[in-house]
Amino acid sequence: MKPIIITILLGFFFSTSALSQSFDCSNLDIYACSFEHYISNFYKKSQIQKEFIYLEYDKFITDKIPQNVLGIKITQIDEFQISKLLKKQKKIPLLAVRPMRLVEGNLTLSIIKFEAKLNNKKLEYINSGGMNYRVTGDCKSNLFHIIEVSY
Repeated sequence: MKPIIITILLGFFFSTSALSQSFDCSNLDIYACSFEHYISNFYKKSQIQKEFIYLEYDKFITDKIPQNVLGIKITQIDEFQISKLLKKQKKIPLLAVRPMRLVEGNLTLSIIKFEAKLNNKKLEYINSGGMNYRVTGDCKSNLFHIIEVSY
């Protein structure tokens, strides 16, 4: 019984372990930099790749994310637009960038995959995964560094 539990725990550890590579952001907007990193390292390698992505609009967070990232069109939509699209489709895949928070002395932000759908005329988000980015800033060089990415 013990070998099975250890195997399960090791599998869980390795499936949720973080990337150890540092990634420098010459772009001063850490949200845009993290989003580009997410697209290049996770989205482009996924099997649900599309030519465009819906991104949940947030005037404080997503303003500096470009309309095209690595050849993929980024369409920012708010709740009203999501609801309007859901009248034509059952569900919509979309990404959301969540605000930074201070965790163990480093800033952490999240990029989350959702499926949006209407349930009794109310907008509902179903979380289908995502990534957490732990970042540090270097005041001398005015760069952000992504130091860890985890599930």
